[in-house]
Amino acid sequence: MKIKNLSKKITAFLFAFVLLICMLPINVEADTTPAVIDANKNGESSLTINKRDENGDAITDKDLEYTIYKVADISQTDESPYQLEYILASGLTTPEPLTAKTKASEFDMDDVKDLDNGIVKTNTNGTGVLKFDNLAFGIYLVVESGTPADVIKGNDFLVSIPMSTSVGTDTADTEWNYDVVASPKNVIMDATIEKTIENVDTNDVEDTSWYSANYGDVIQYQVKATLPSSFEKTLYTTFTIKDTPPSVLSIDPDSIKVYVGSVGDTNLLELYDPETGEGDYKITASETGWTIELILATTKTEGKVTSKTISTKLNDGDEIYIVYDATLQSSASIDVPYKNVVEIDYEYTTIDGDEVDPEDPITPEDPEPSIITYSYTLTKTDDEDAPLPDAVFVIMDSKGNYMEYDMTDGVWTSLTGTKNTIDNAHTVTSGSDGVVTFTGLKEGTYYIVEKQAPADYSLLKDPIEVLINGDTTGTTNTSTGIFTPKSRINVVNSLANSWVLPSTGEFGIYLFTIGGVILIAAAIILLSKNKKKNNA
Repeated sequence: MKIKNLSKKITAFLFAFVLLICMLPINVEADTTPAVIDANKNGESSLTINKRDENGDAITDKDLEYTIYKVADISQTDESPYQLEYILASGLTTPEPLTAKTKASEFDMDDVKDLDNGIVKTNTNGTGVLKFDNLAFGIYLVVESGTPADVIKGNDFLVSIPMSTSVGTDTADTEWNYDVVASPKNVIMDATIEKTIENVDTNDVEDTSWYSANYGDVIQYQVKATLPSSFEKTLYTTFTIKDTPPSVLSIDPDSIKVYVGSVGDTNLLELYDPETGEGDYKITASETGWTIELILATTKTEGKVTSKTISTKLNDGDEIYIVYDATLQSSASIDVPYKNVVEIDYEYTTIDGDEVDPEDPITPEDPEPSIITYSYTLTKTDDEDAPLPDAVFVIMDSKGNYMEYDMTDGVWTSLTGTKNTIDNAHTVTSGSDGVVTFTGLKEGTYYIVEKQAPADYSLLKDPIEVLINGDTTGTTNTSTGIFTPKSRINVVNSLANSWVLPSTGEFGIYLFTIGGVILIAAAIILLSKNKKKNNA
């Protein structure tokens, strides 16, 4: 019995020992010959850049410009793909020896540019793809040297040509990629800006691209700037909204107000106070334009922007509204559209510390509304179409109110109440050519009234209804200042004491006939009475 028990113990021990041996790692002799870089590919390799947004989606509607600099040579030592030797280009240094973990930001870009070996590639076909061909082996520093206005510059990065690719656990499975594809991500600068006119009737309810106005009209503009969706995480160092009007539009600086979210007193942003250091924006404004700068406080570490604080009222994608008044001056030419130029300018710092000032500002996608003013011309003539001077005319608006024009300030005003009389209305007198022109009026229906006729001529009895718009006005040559009307009407006056025999068939002939019959009848009656008296 003891022998059997001993035999069982020995058997169990041997089984456990074999099991333990099986669980130990076993060294297997493998083909460890590493993959060797193909020297024939030196000078025939490539780098393809596929533009991606922050979500990894392809950006296919943007132009590209990248520059690559060869900052180091590559050599393979001991024929091992993981034992590469990097030889820095002459004149370059890095804080630590160059390895696969070295970052592009460790290079001094001024020194890199001094290498004078940069290769620039551009792509303007909107594919979002750019390719560098015929590259020699080496480490390349890739720089996004041209950035569209609505794209935040991507960080510089390093790429190895060729690049090793491990497809297995053994060094023998390592391959070399001679056609490298990089997909750098960019943050889209999706800020937008638009301008509207709030208090002037458009020429057409479906066309808000232009409006008409009288000289002296106050036009209320509204600018809506939408902050980018990356506003809080992108290191913006400046963010300004600008408006530059033409000289014929005069801005009222005191009318400018800035809101966030919507227009309303509860949404007013706070003007920056330099004494307290509090506020949301700074403003520079005059009659010739304004600039609003959002307050962006940045912190620099070793010369690089590392953090940013902004107003707690401003968040990603917020809409900022700027409303203000501008007056159309009498210096505005007739039938010439005038528009303001509104834009967003910004600067930012990349994570690598590069300070970027894009060349192109953000501008409206839709046309900015234009302001235009018109005139109306008539010619005073006699019955024979000869021009008549010294005829005095006034004009009434569509409601029948006489209109006054302030020659000093250049302002048209419709008269009301007790002032609404022909004697208070602005007068225009025909010259030797008989021409009368009312200038600086918005489109619409008007009534022209003759206040005083030329000497010896009859005054027009009724007002003349006219329609003023782009078809009835004219144009001013901006170089000569000469105004040419597109069309004009002739207003004919007859002599006050002239008698003109009506033509056959006209209504006047019947009046003469009736008058003659009455005179003849009266004569017969008178003769008949005289005969009776004589016979008596």
